[in-house]
Amino acid sequence: MVLHLNSFFGIPVILLYHWMGTTLSLNLEDPNVCSHWESYSVTVQESYPHPFDQIYYTSCTDILNWFKCTRHRISYRTAYRHGEKTMYRRKSQCCPGFYESREMCVPHCADKCVHGRCIAPNTCQCEPGWGGPNCSSACDSDHWGPHCSSRCQCKNGALCNPITGACHCASGFKGWRCEERCDQGTYGNDCHQRCQCQNGATCDHVTGECRCPPGYTGALAWSVVSLVLRVVMGKTVPRSASATTEGPVTWLQVNAIAARVTQGNDARMSVQWGLTECSVLRPASV
Repeated sequence: MVLHLNSFFGIPVILLYHWMGTTLSLNLEDPNVCSHWESYSVTVQESYPHPFDQIYYTSCTDILNWFKCTRHRISYRTAYRHGEKTMYRRKSQCCPGFYESREMCVPHCADKCVHGRCIAPNTCQCEPGWGGPNCSSACDSDHWGPHCSSRCQCKNGALCNPITGACHCASGFKGWRCEERCDQGTYGNDCHQRCQCQNGATCDHVTGECRCPPGYTGALAWSVVSLVLRVVMGKTVPRSASATTEGPVTWLQVNAIAARVTQGNDARMSVQWGLTECSVLRPASV
């Protein structure tokens, strides 16, 4: 049997399929590319033995036919017919969990990676500061980094940066982990404020309040300040005059309150209130 492949615009069918397979398929050497055998059909012209009745003559005793007799026999000759032939070829395709994009096989994630990218089938790589299966959950206060996989090392109530893990110290603390108190003589945010304490008093590293040594005083309660200003200056002091509304009030705060209430009209009063912390000698007890 002889096969004759039909042509398509002058190109043999088998060559046409070969050309399509090589130009439209992925490269098996590329990552995430798999292959399988697929079947396809082509139209062919095939030869086959076609039977026919062959007449031949033999010698015989038939006088009327001049001693020739007619005989029949089945013979075969080559004929041609159209048919279909199943053929097989190796086809490239993206491996399971991947899809083709711009002639490459890229991973597929069923859920969109909100703050990250898909790096493997249904696997997201989150940006720093985000976690969860699809990178949609912000890191809590104790974790940072990609997938919130790193634990914060911040101390003393410091805030942890969810992206870098850097610590933002609370008032009164410093250091990489905010594990150190402000040096003596400084207090507040980033320890940038200088204490006003005198006569060996110690300064609170958070508020700047002075702890006076024995024999000195300087801190007044709000009620006392308000009372003194009303009696001495004849002024009613609103609580908005000071950021401190309860607890101890320093002499420095009293001076600021007096200046705000008097609007600078009484310089002597301002000088009188201009005492710093622990600068008043406590009267000796009798």
